[in-house]
Amino acid sequence: DIHSDVRETKLKGNKSIISHLVSSLTQPKLFGESELFIPVLSINDVEHISEEIYKLAKSGKSNNCVGFGLRIVLNSLTSPDLKSSILRKITQSGLESRLVDLILDLEAPSCFLPNDAFANSINSIINEISNDFNFRNVILISTSIPESYSSPVGELSLYPRYDWQLYRTMSQNHSNQCLIFGDYTIVHLGWNAERDMRTVSPSAKVVYAVNNEWLMVKGTAFDSDRPQMHALCSQIVSSSYFLGDSFSEGSRYIQGCAEEREQTSTPTCWKRVAINHHMTVVLNDLATQLESA
Repeated sequence: DIHSDVRETKLKGNKSIISHLVSSLTQPKLFGESELFIPVLSINDVEHISEEIYKLAKSGKSNNCVGFGLRIVLNSLTSPDLKSSILRKITQSGLESRLVDLILDLEAPSCFLPNDAFANSINSIINEISNDFNFRNVILISTSIPESYSSPVGELSLYPRYDWQLYRTMSQNHSNQCLIFGDYTIVHLGWNAERDMRTVSPSAKVVYAVNNEWLMVKGTAFDSDRPQMHALCSQIVSSSYFLGDSFSEGSRYIQGCAEEREQTSTPTCWKRVAINHHMTVVLNDLATQLESA
């Protein structure tokens, strides 16, 4: 998928960004024989973008279509024209709905609560749509990660993973088919394509996913005091929430930094550490939920 701010930008040769992205990803030197990259169409995409995605959707090895994802955001779910819009996009593609993944991208709702009522309303919409279409998969994506952290410097704070809690409630009451989970890891959607990241001076912080929450500790400006990362990591490791250095590569790095065996590195590295650990937690959560189902 491509961010909406740059989605309609054309490259040299009048090629769309998403077409360039898919052709780059499917180069054998990158991923060997793996070519299963599925393009995503937004319900409000203009015609020339839609046509590009339909063409990509019909590509694949041995004439097998990879299909496409159809992304619908929260404010479109209540549209009275939703089903007719879905039908129009699928009809234009020339593909059957069984080759389409329905992606409900709630993005970053202002409020997930009350959880049960929110889950029931989204499930009702899914069920109504699924009565008319035989989608390959139904995927729920959202995030509750804060855009900014209000925690006092040096104090451990917990932030609810409302997106995961919503999925758990929905999947328990979702009757038609398996509901697939997706999120934005530990990155909020408030991305500004015009912002020059070289001028941004981020605070030092460690974000650590735990059961139903994120544990976070924030420091002062990262570049003015990089050694503070040792103390911040030590707070995470010393807490009752730490899952051990063998749980994930991110956990291992955090413990190593707490013991001053790993470098304080860069903000990009710390984002990678947090994302690695977050994804490991989510995979473990999903495996546990499936095992108990």
